[in-house]
Amino acid sequence: LYGSPNEDGFFDELGSDSVGFAHGVTLPIFTWILHRNSGAHFNPAVTLGMIVIRKINWSTGMFYIIVQFLGAICAALFIQAQLGVEIADAISEKSLIGLPRPDSGIYNVSGMWTELFGTFVLVYVYCAFNVDHAKTRPLEVFPVAIGFAYFLCYITVGDVSGGGFNPARALGPAIIIGKMGNTQFMQFFGPLAGAVLAALLYKLIFVDEDDEDEEEEGYTDEIKEYSVPVNEKSQMIELQ
Repeated sequence: LYGSPNEDGFFDELGSDSVGFAHGVTLPIFTWILHRNSGAHFNPAVTLGMIVIRKINWSTGMFYIIVQFLGAICAALFIQAQLGVEIADAISEKSLIGLPRPDSGIYNVSGMWTELFGTFVLVYVYCAFNVDHAKTRPLEVFPVAIGFAYFLCYITVGDVSGGGFNPARALGPAIIIGKMGNTQFMQFFGPLAGAVLAALLYKLIFVDEDDEDEEEEGYTDEIKEYSVPVNEKSQMIELQ
């Protein structure tokens, strides 16, 4: 998000309310569209949390994470190409083309704790709709809940750390514009730590071992129900 051009030809940054609102509207839309296809992680921190509590396997999770980082890099490249070289250079010090930045004077420790807190809230909300299968919650509400949670986190603590709450969103633009530094360190490890804590805490409090066993048994029975024995397969091939 790089704002709109002013009289001098530079781009004024959007305020925290505007940026938070943009995320709060955009995130639910993409979640509605893609939740049934991929789970709508869109965030390496969310994916890591699901890996830790074994809701997805490591191979699938790592594939998700790689694609998420590639998506962030491609998005930053697209914005740079859309603006053109001259405009991109003119605003590089003004808005850094979508790179989340903390307030001046904020220490890295404070920023990391803020990123940890914000991502903790997001992943906790995600778990409430996607992990706890013992309680039925309408998935139609999930996109609104996750978007509203992001909006609240951004307008309350986003100015402290830059409001990334997503390692891909922090590293993607930083790689393209060459602004790697301590800020990216806190915006990378803070969200990952917050996601792991949220996922583990939610599982510890709300998910029973019996519920997990029933879920695994149900999944196994579903596989058996739709699987076809080898002998039947060979007979089907011969008939064809």
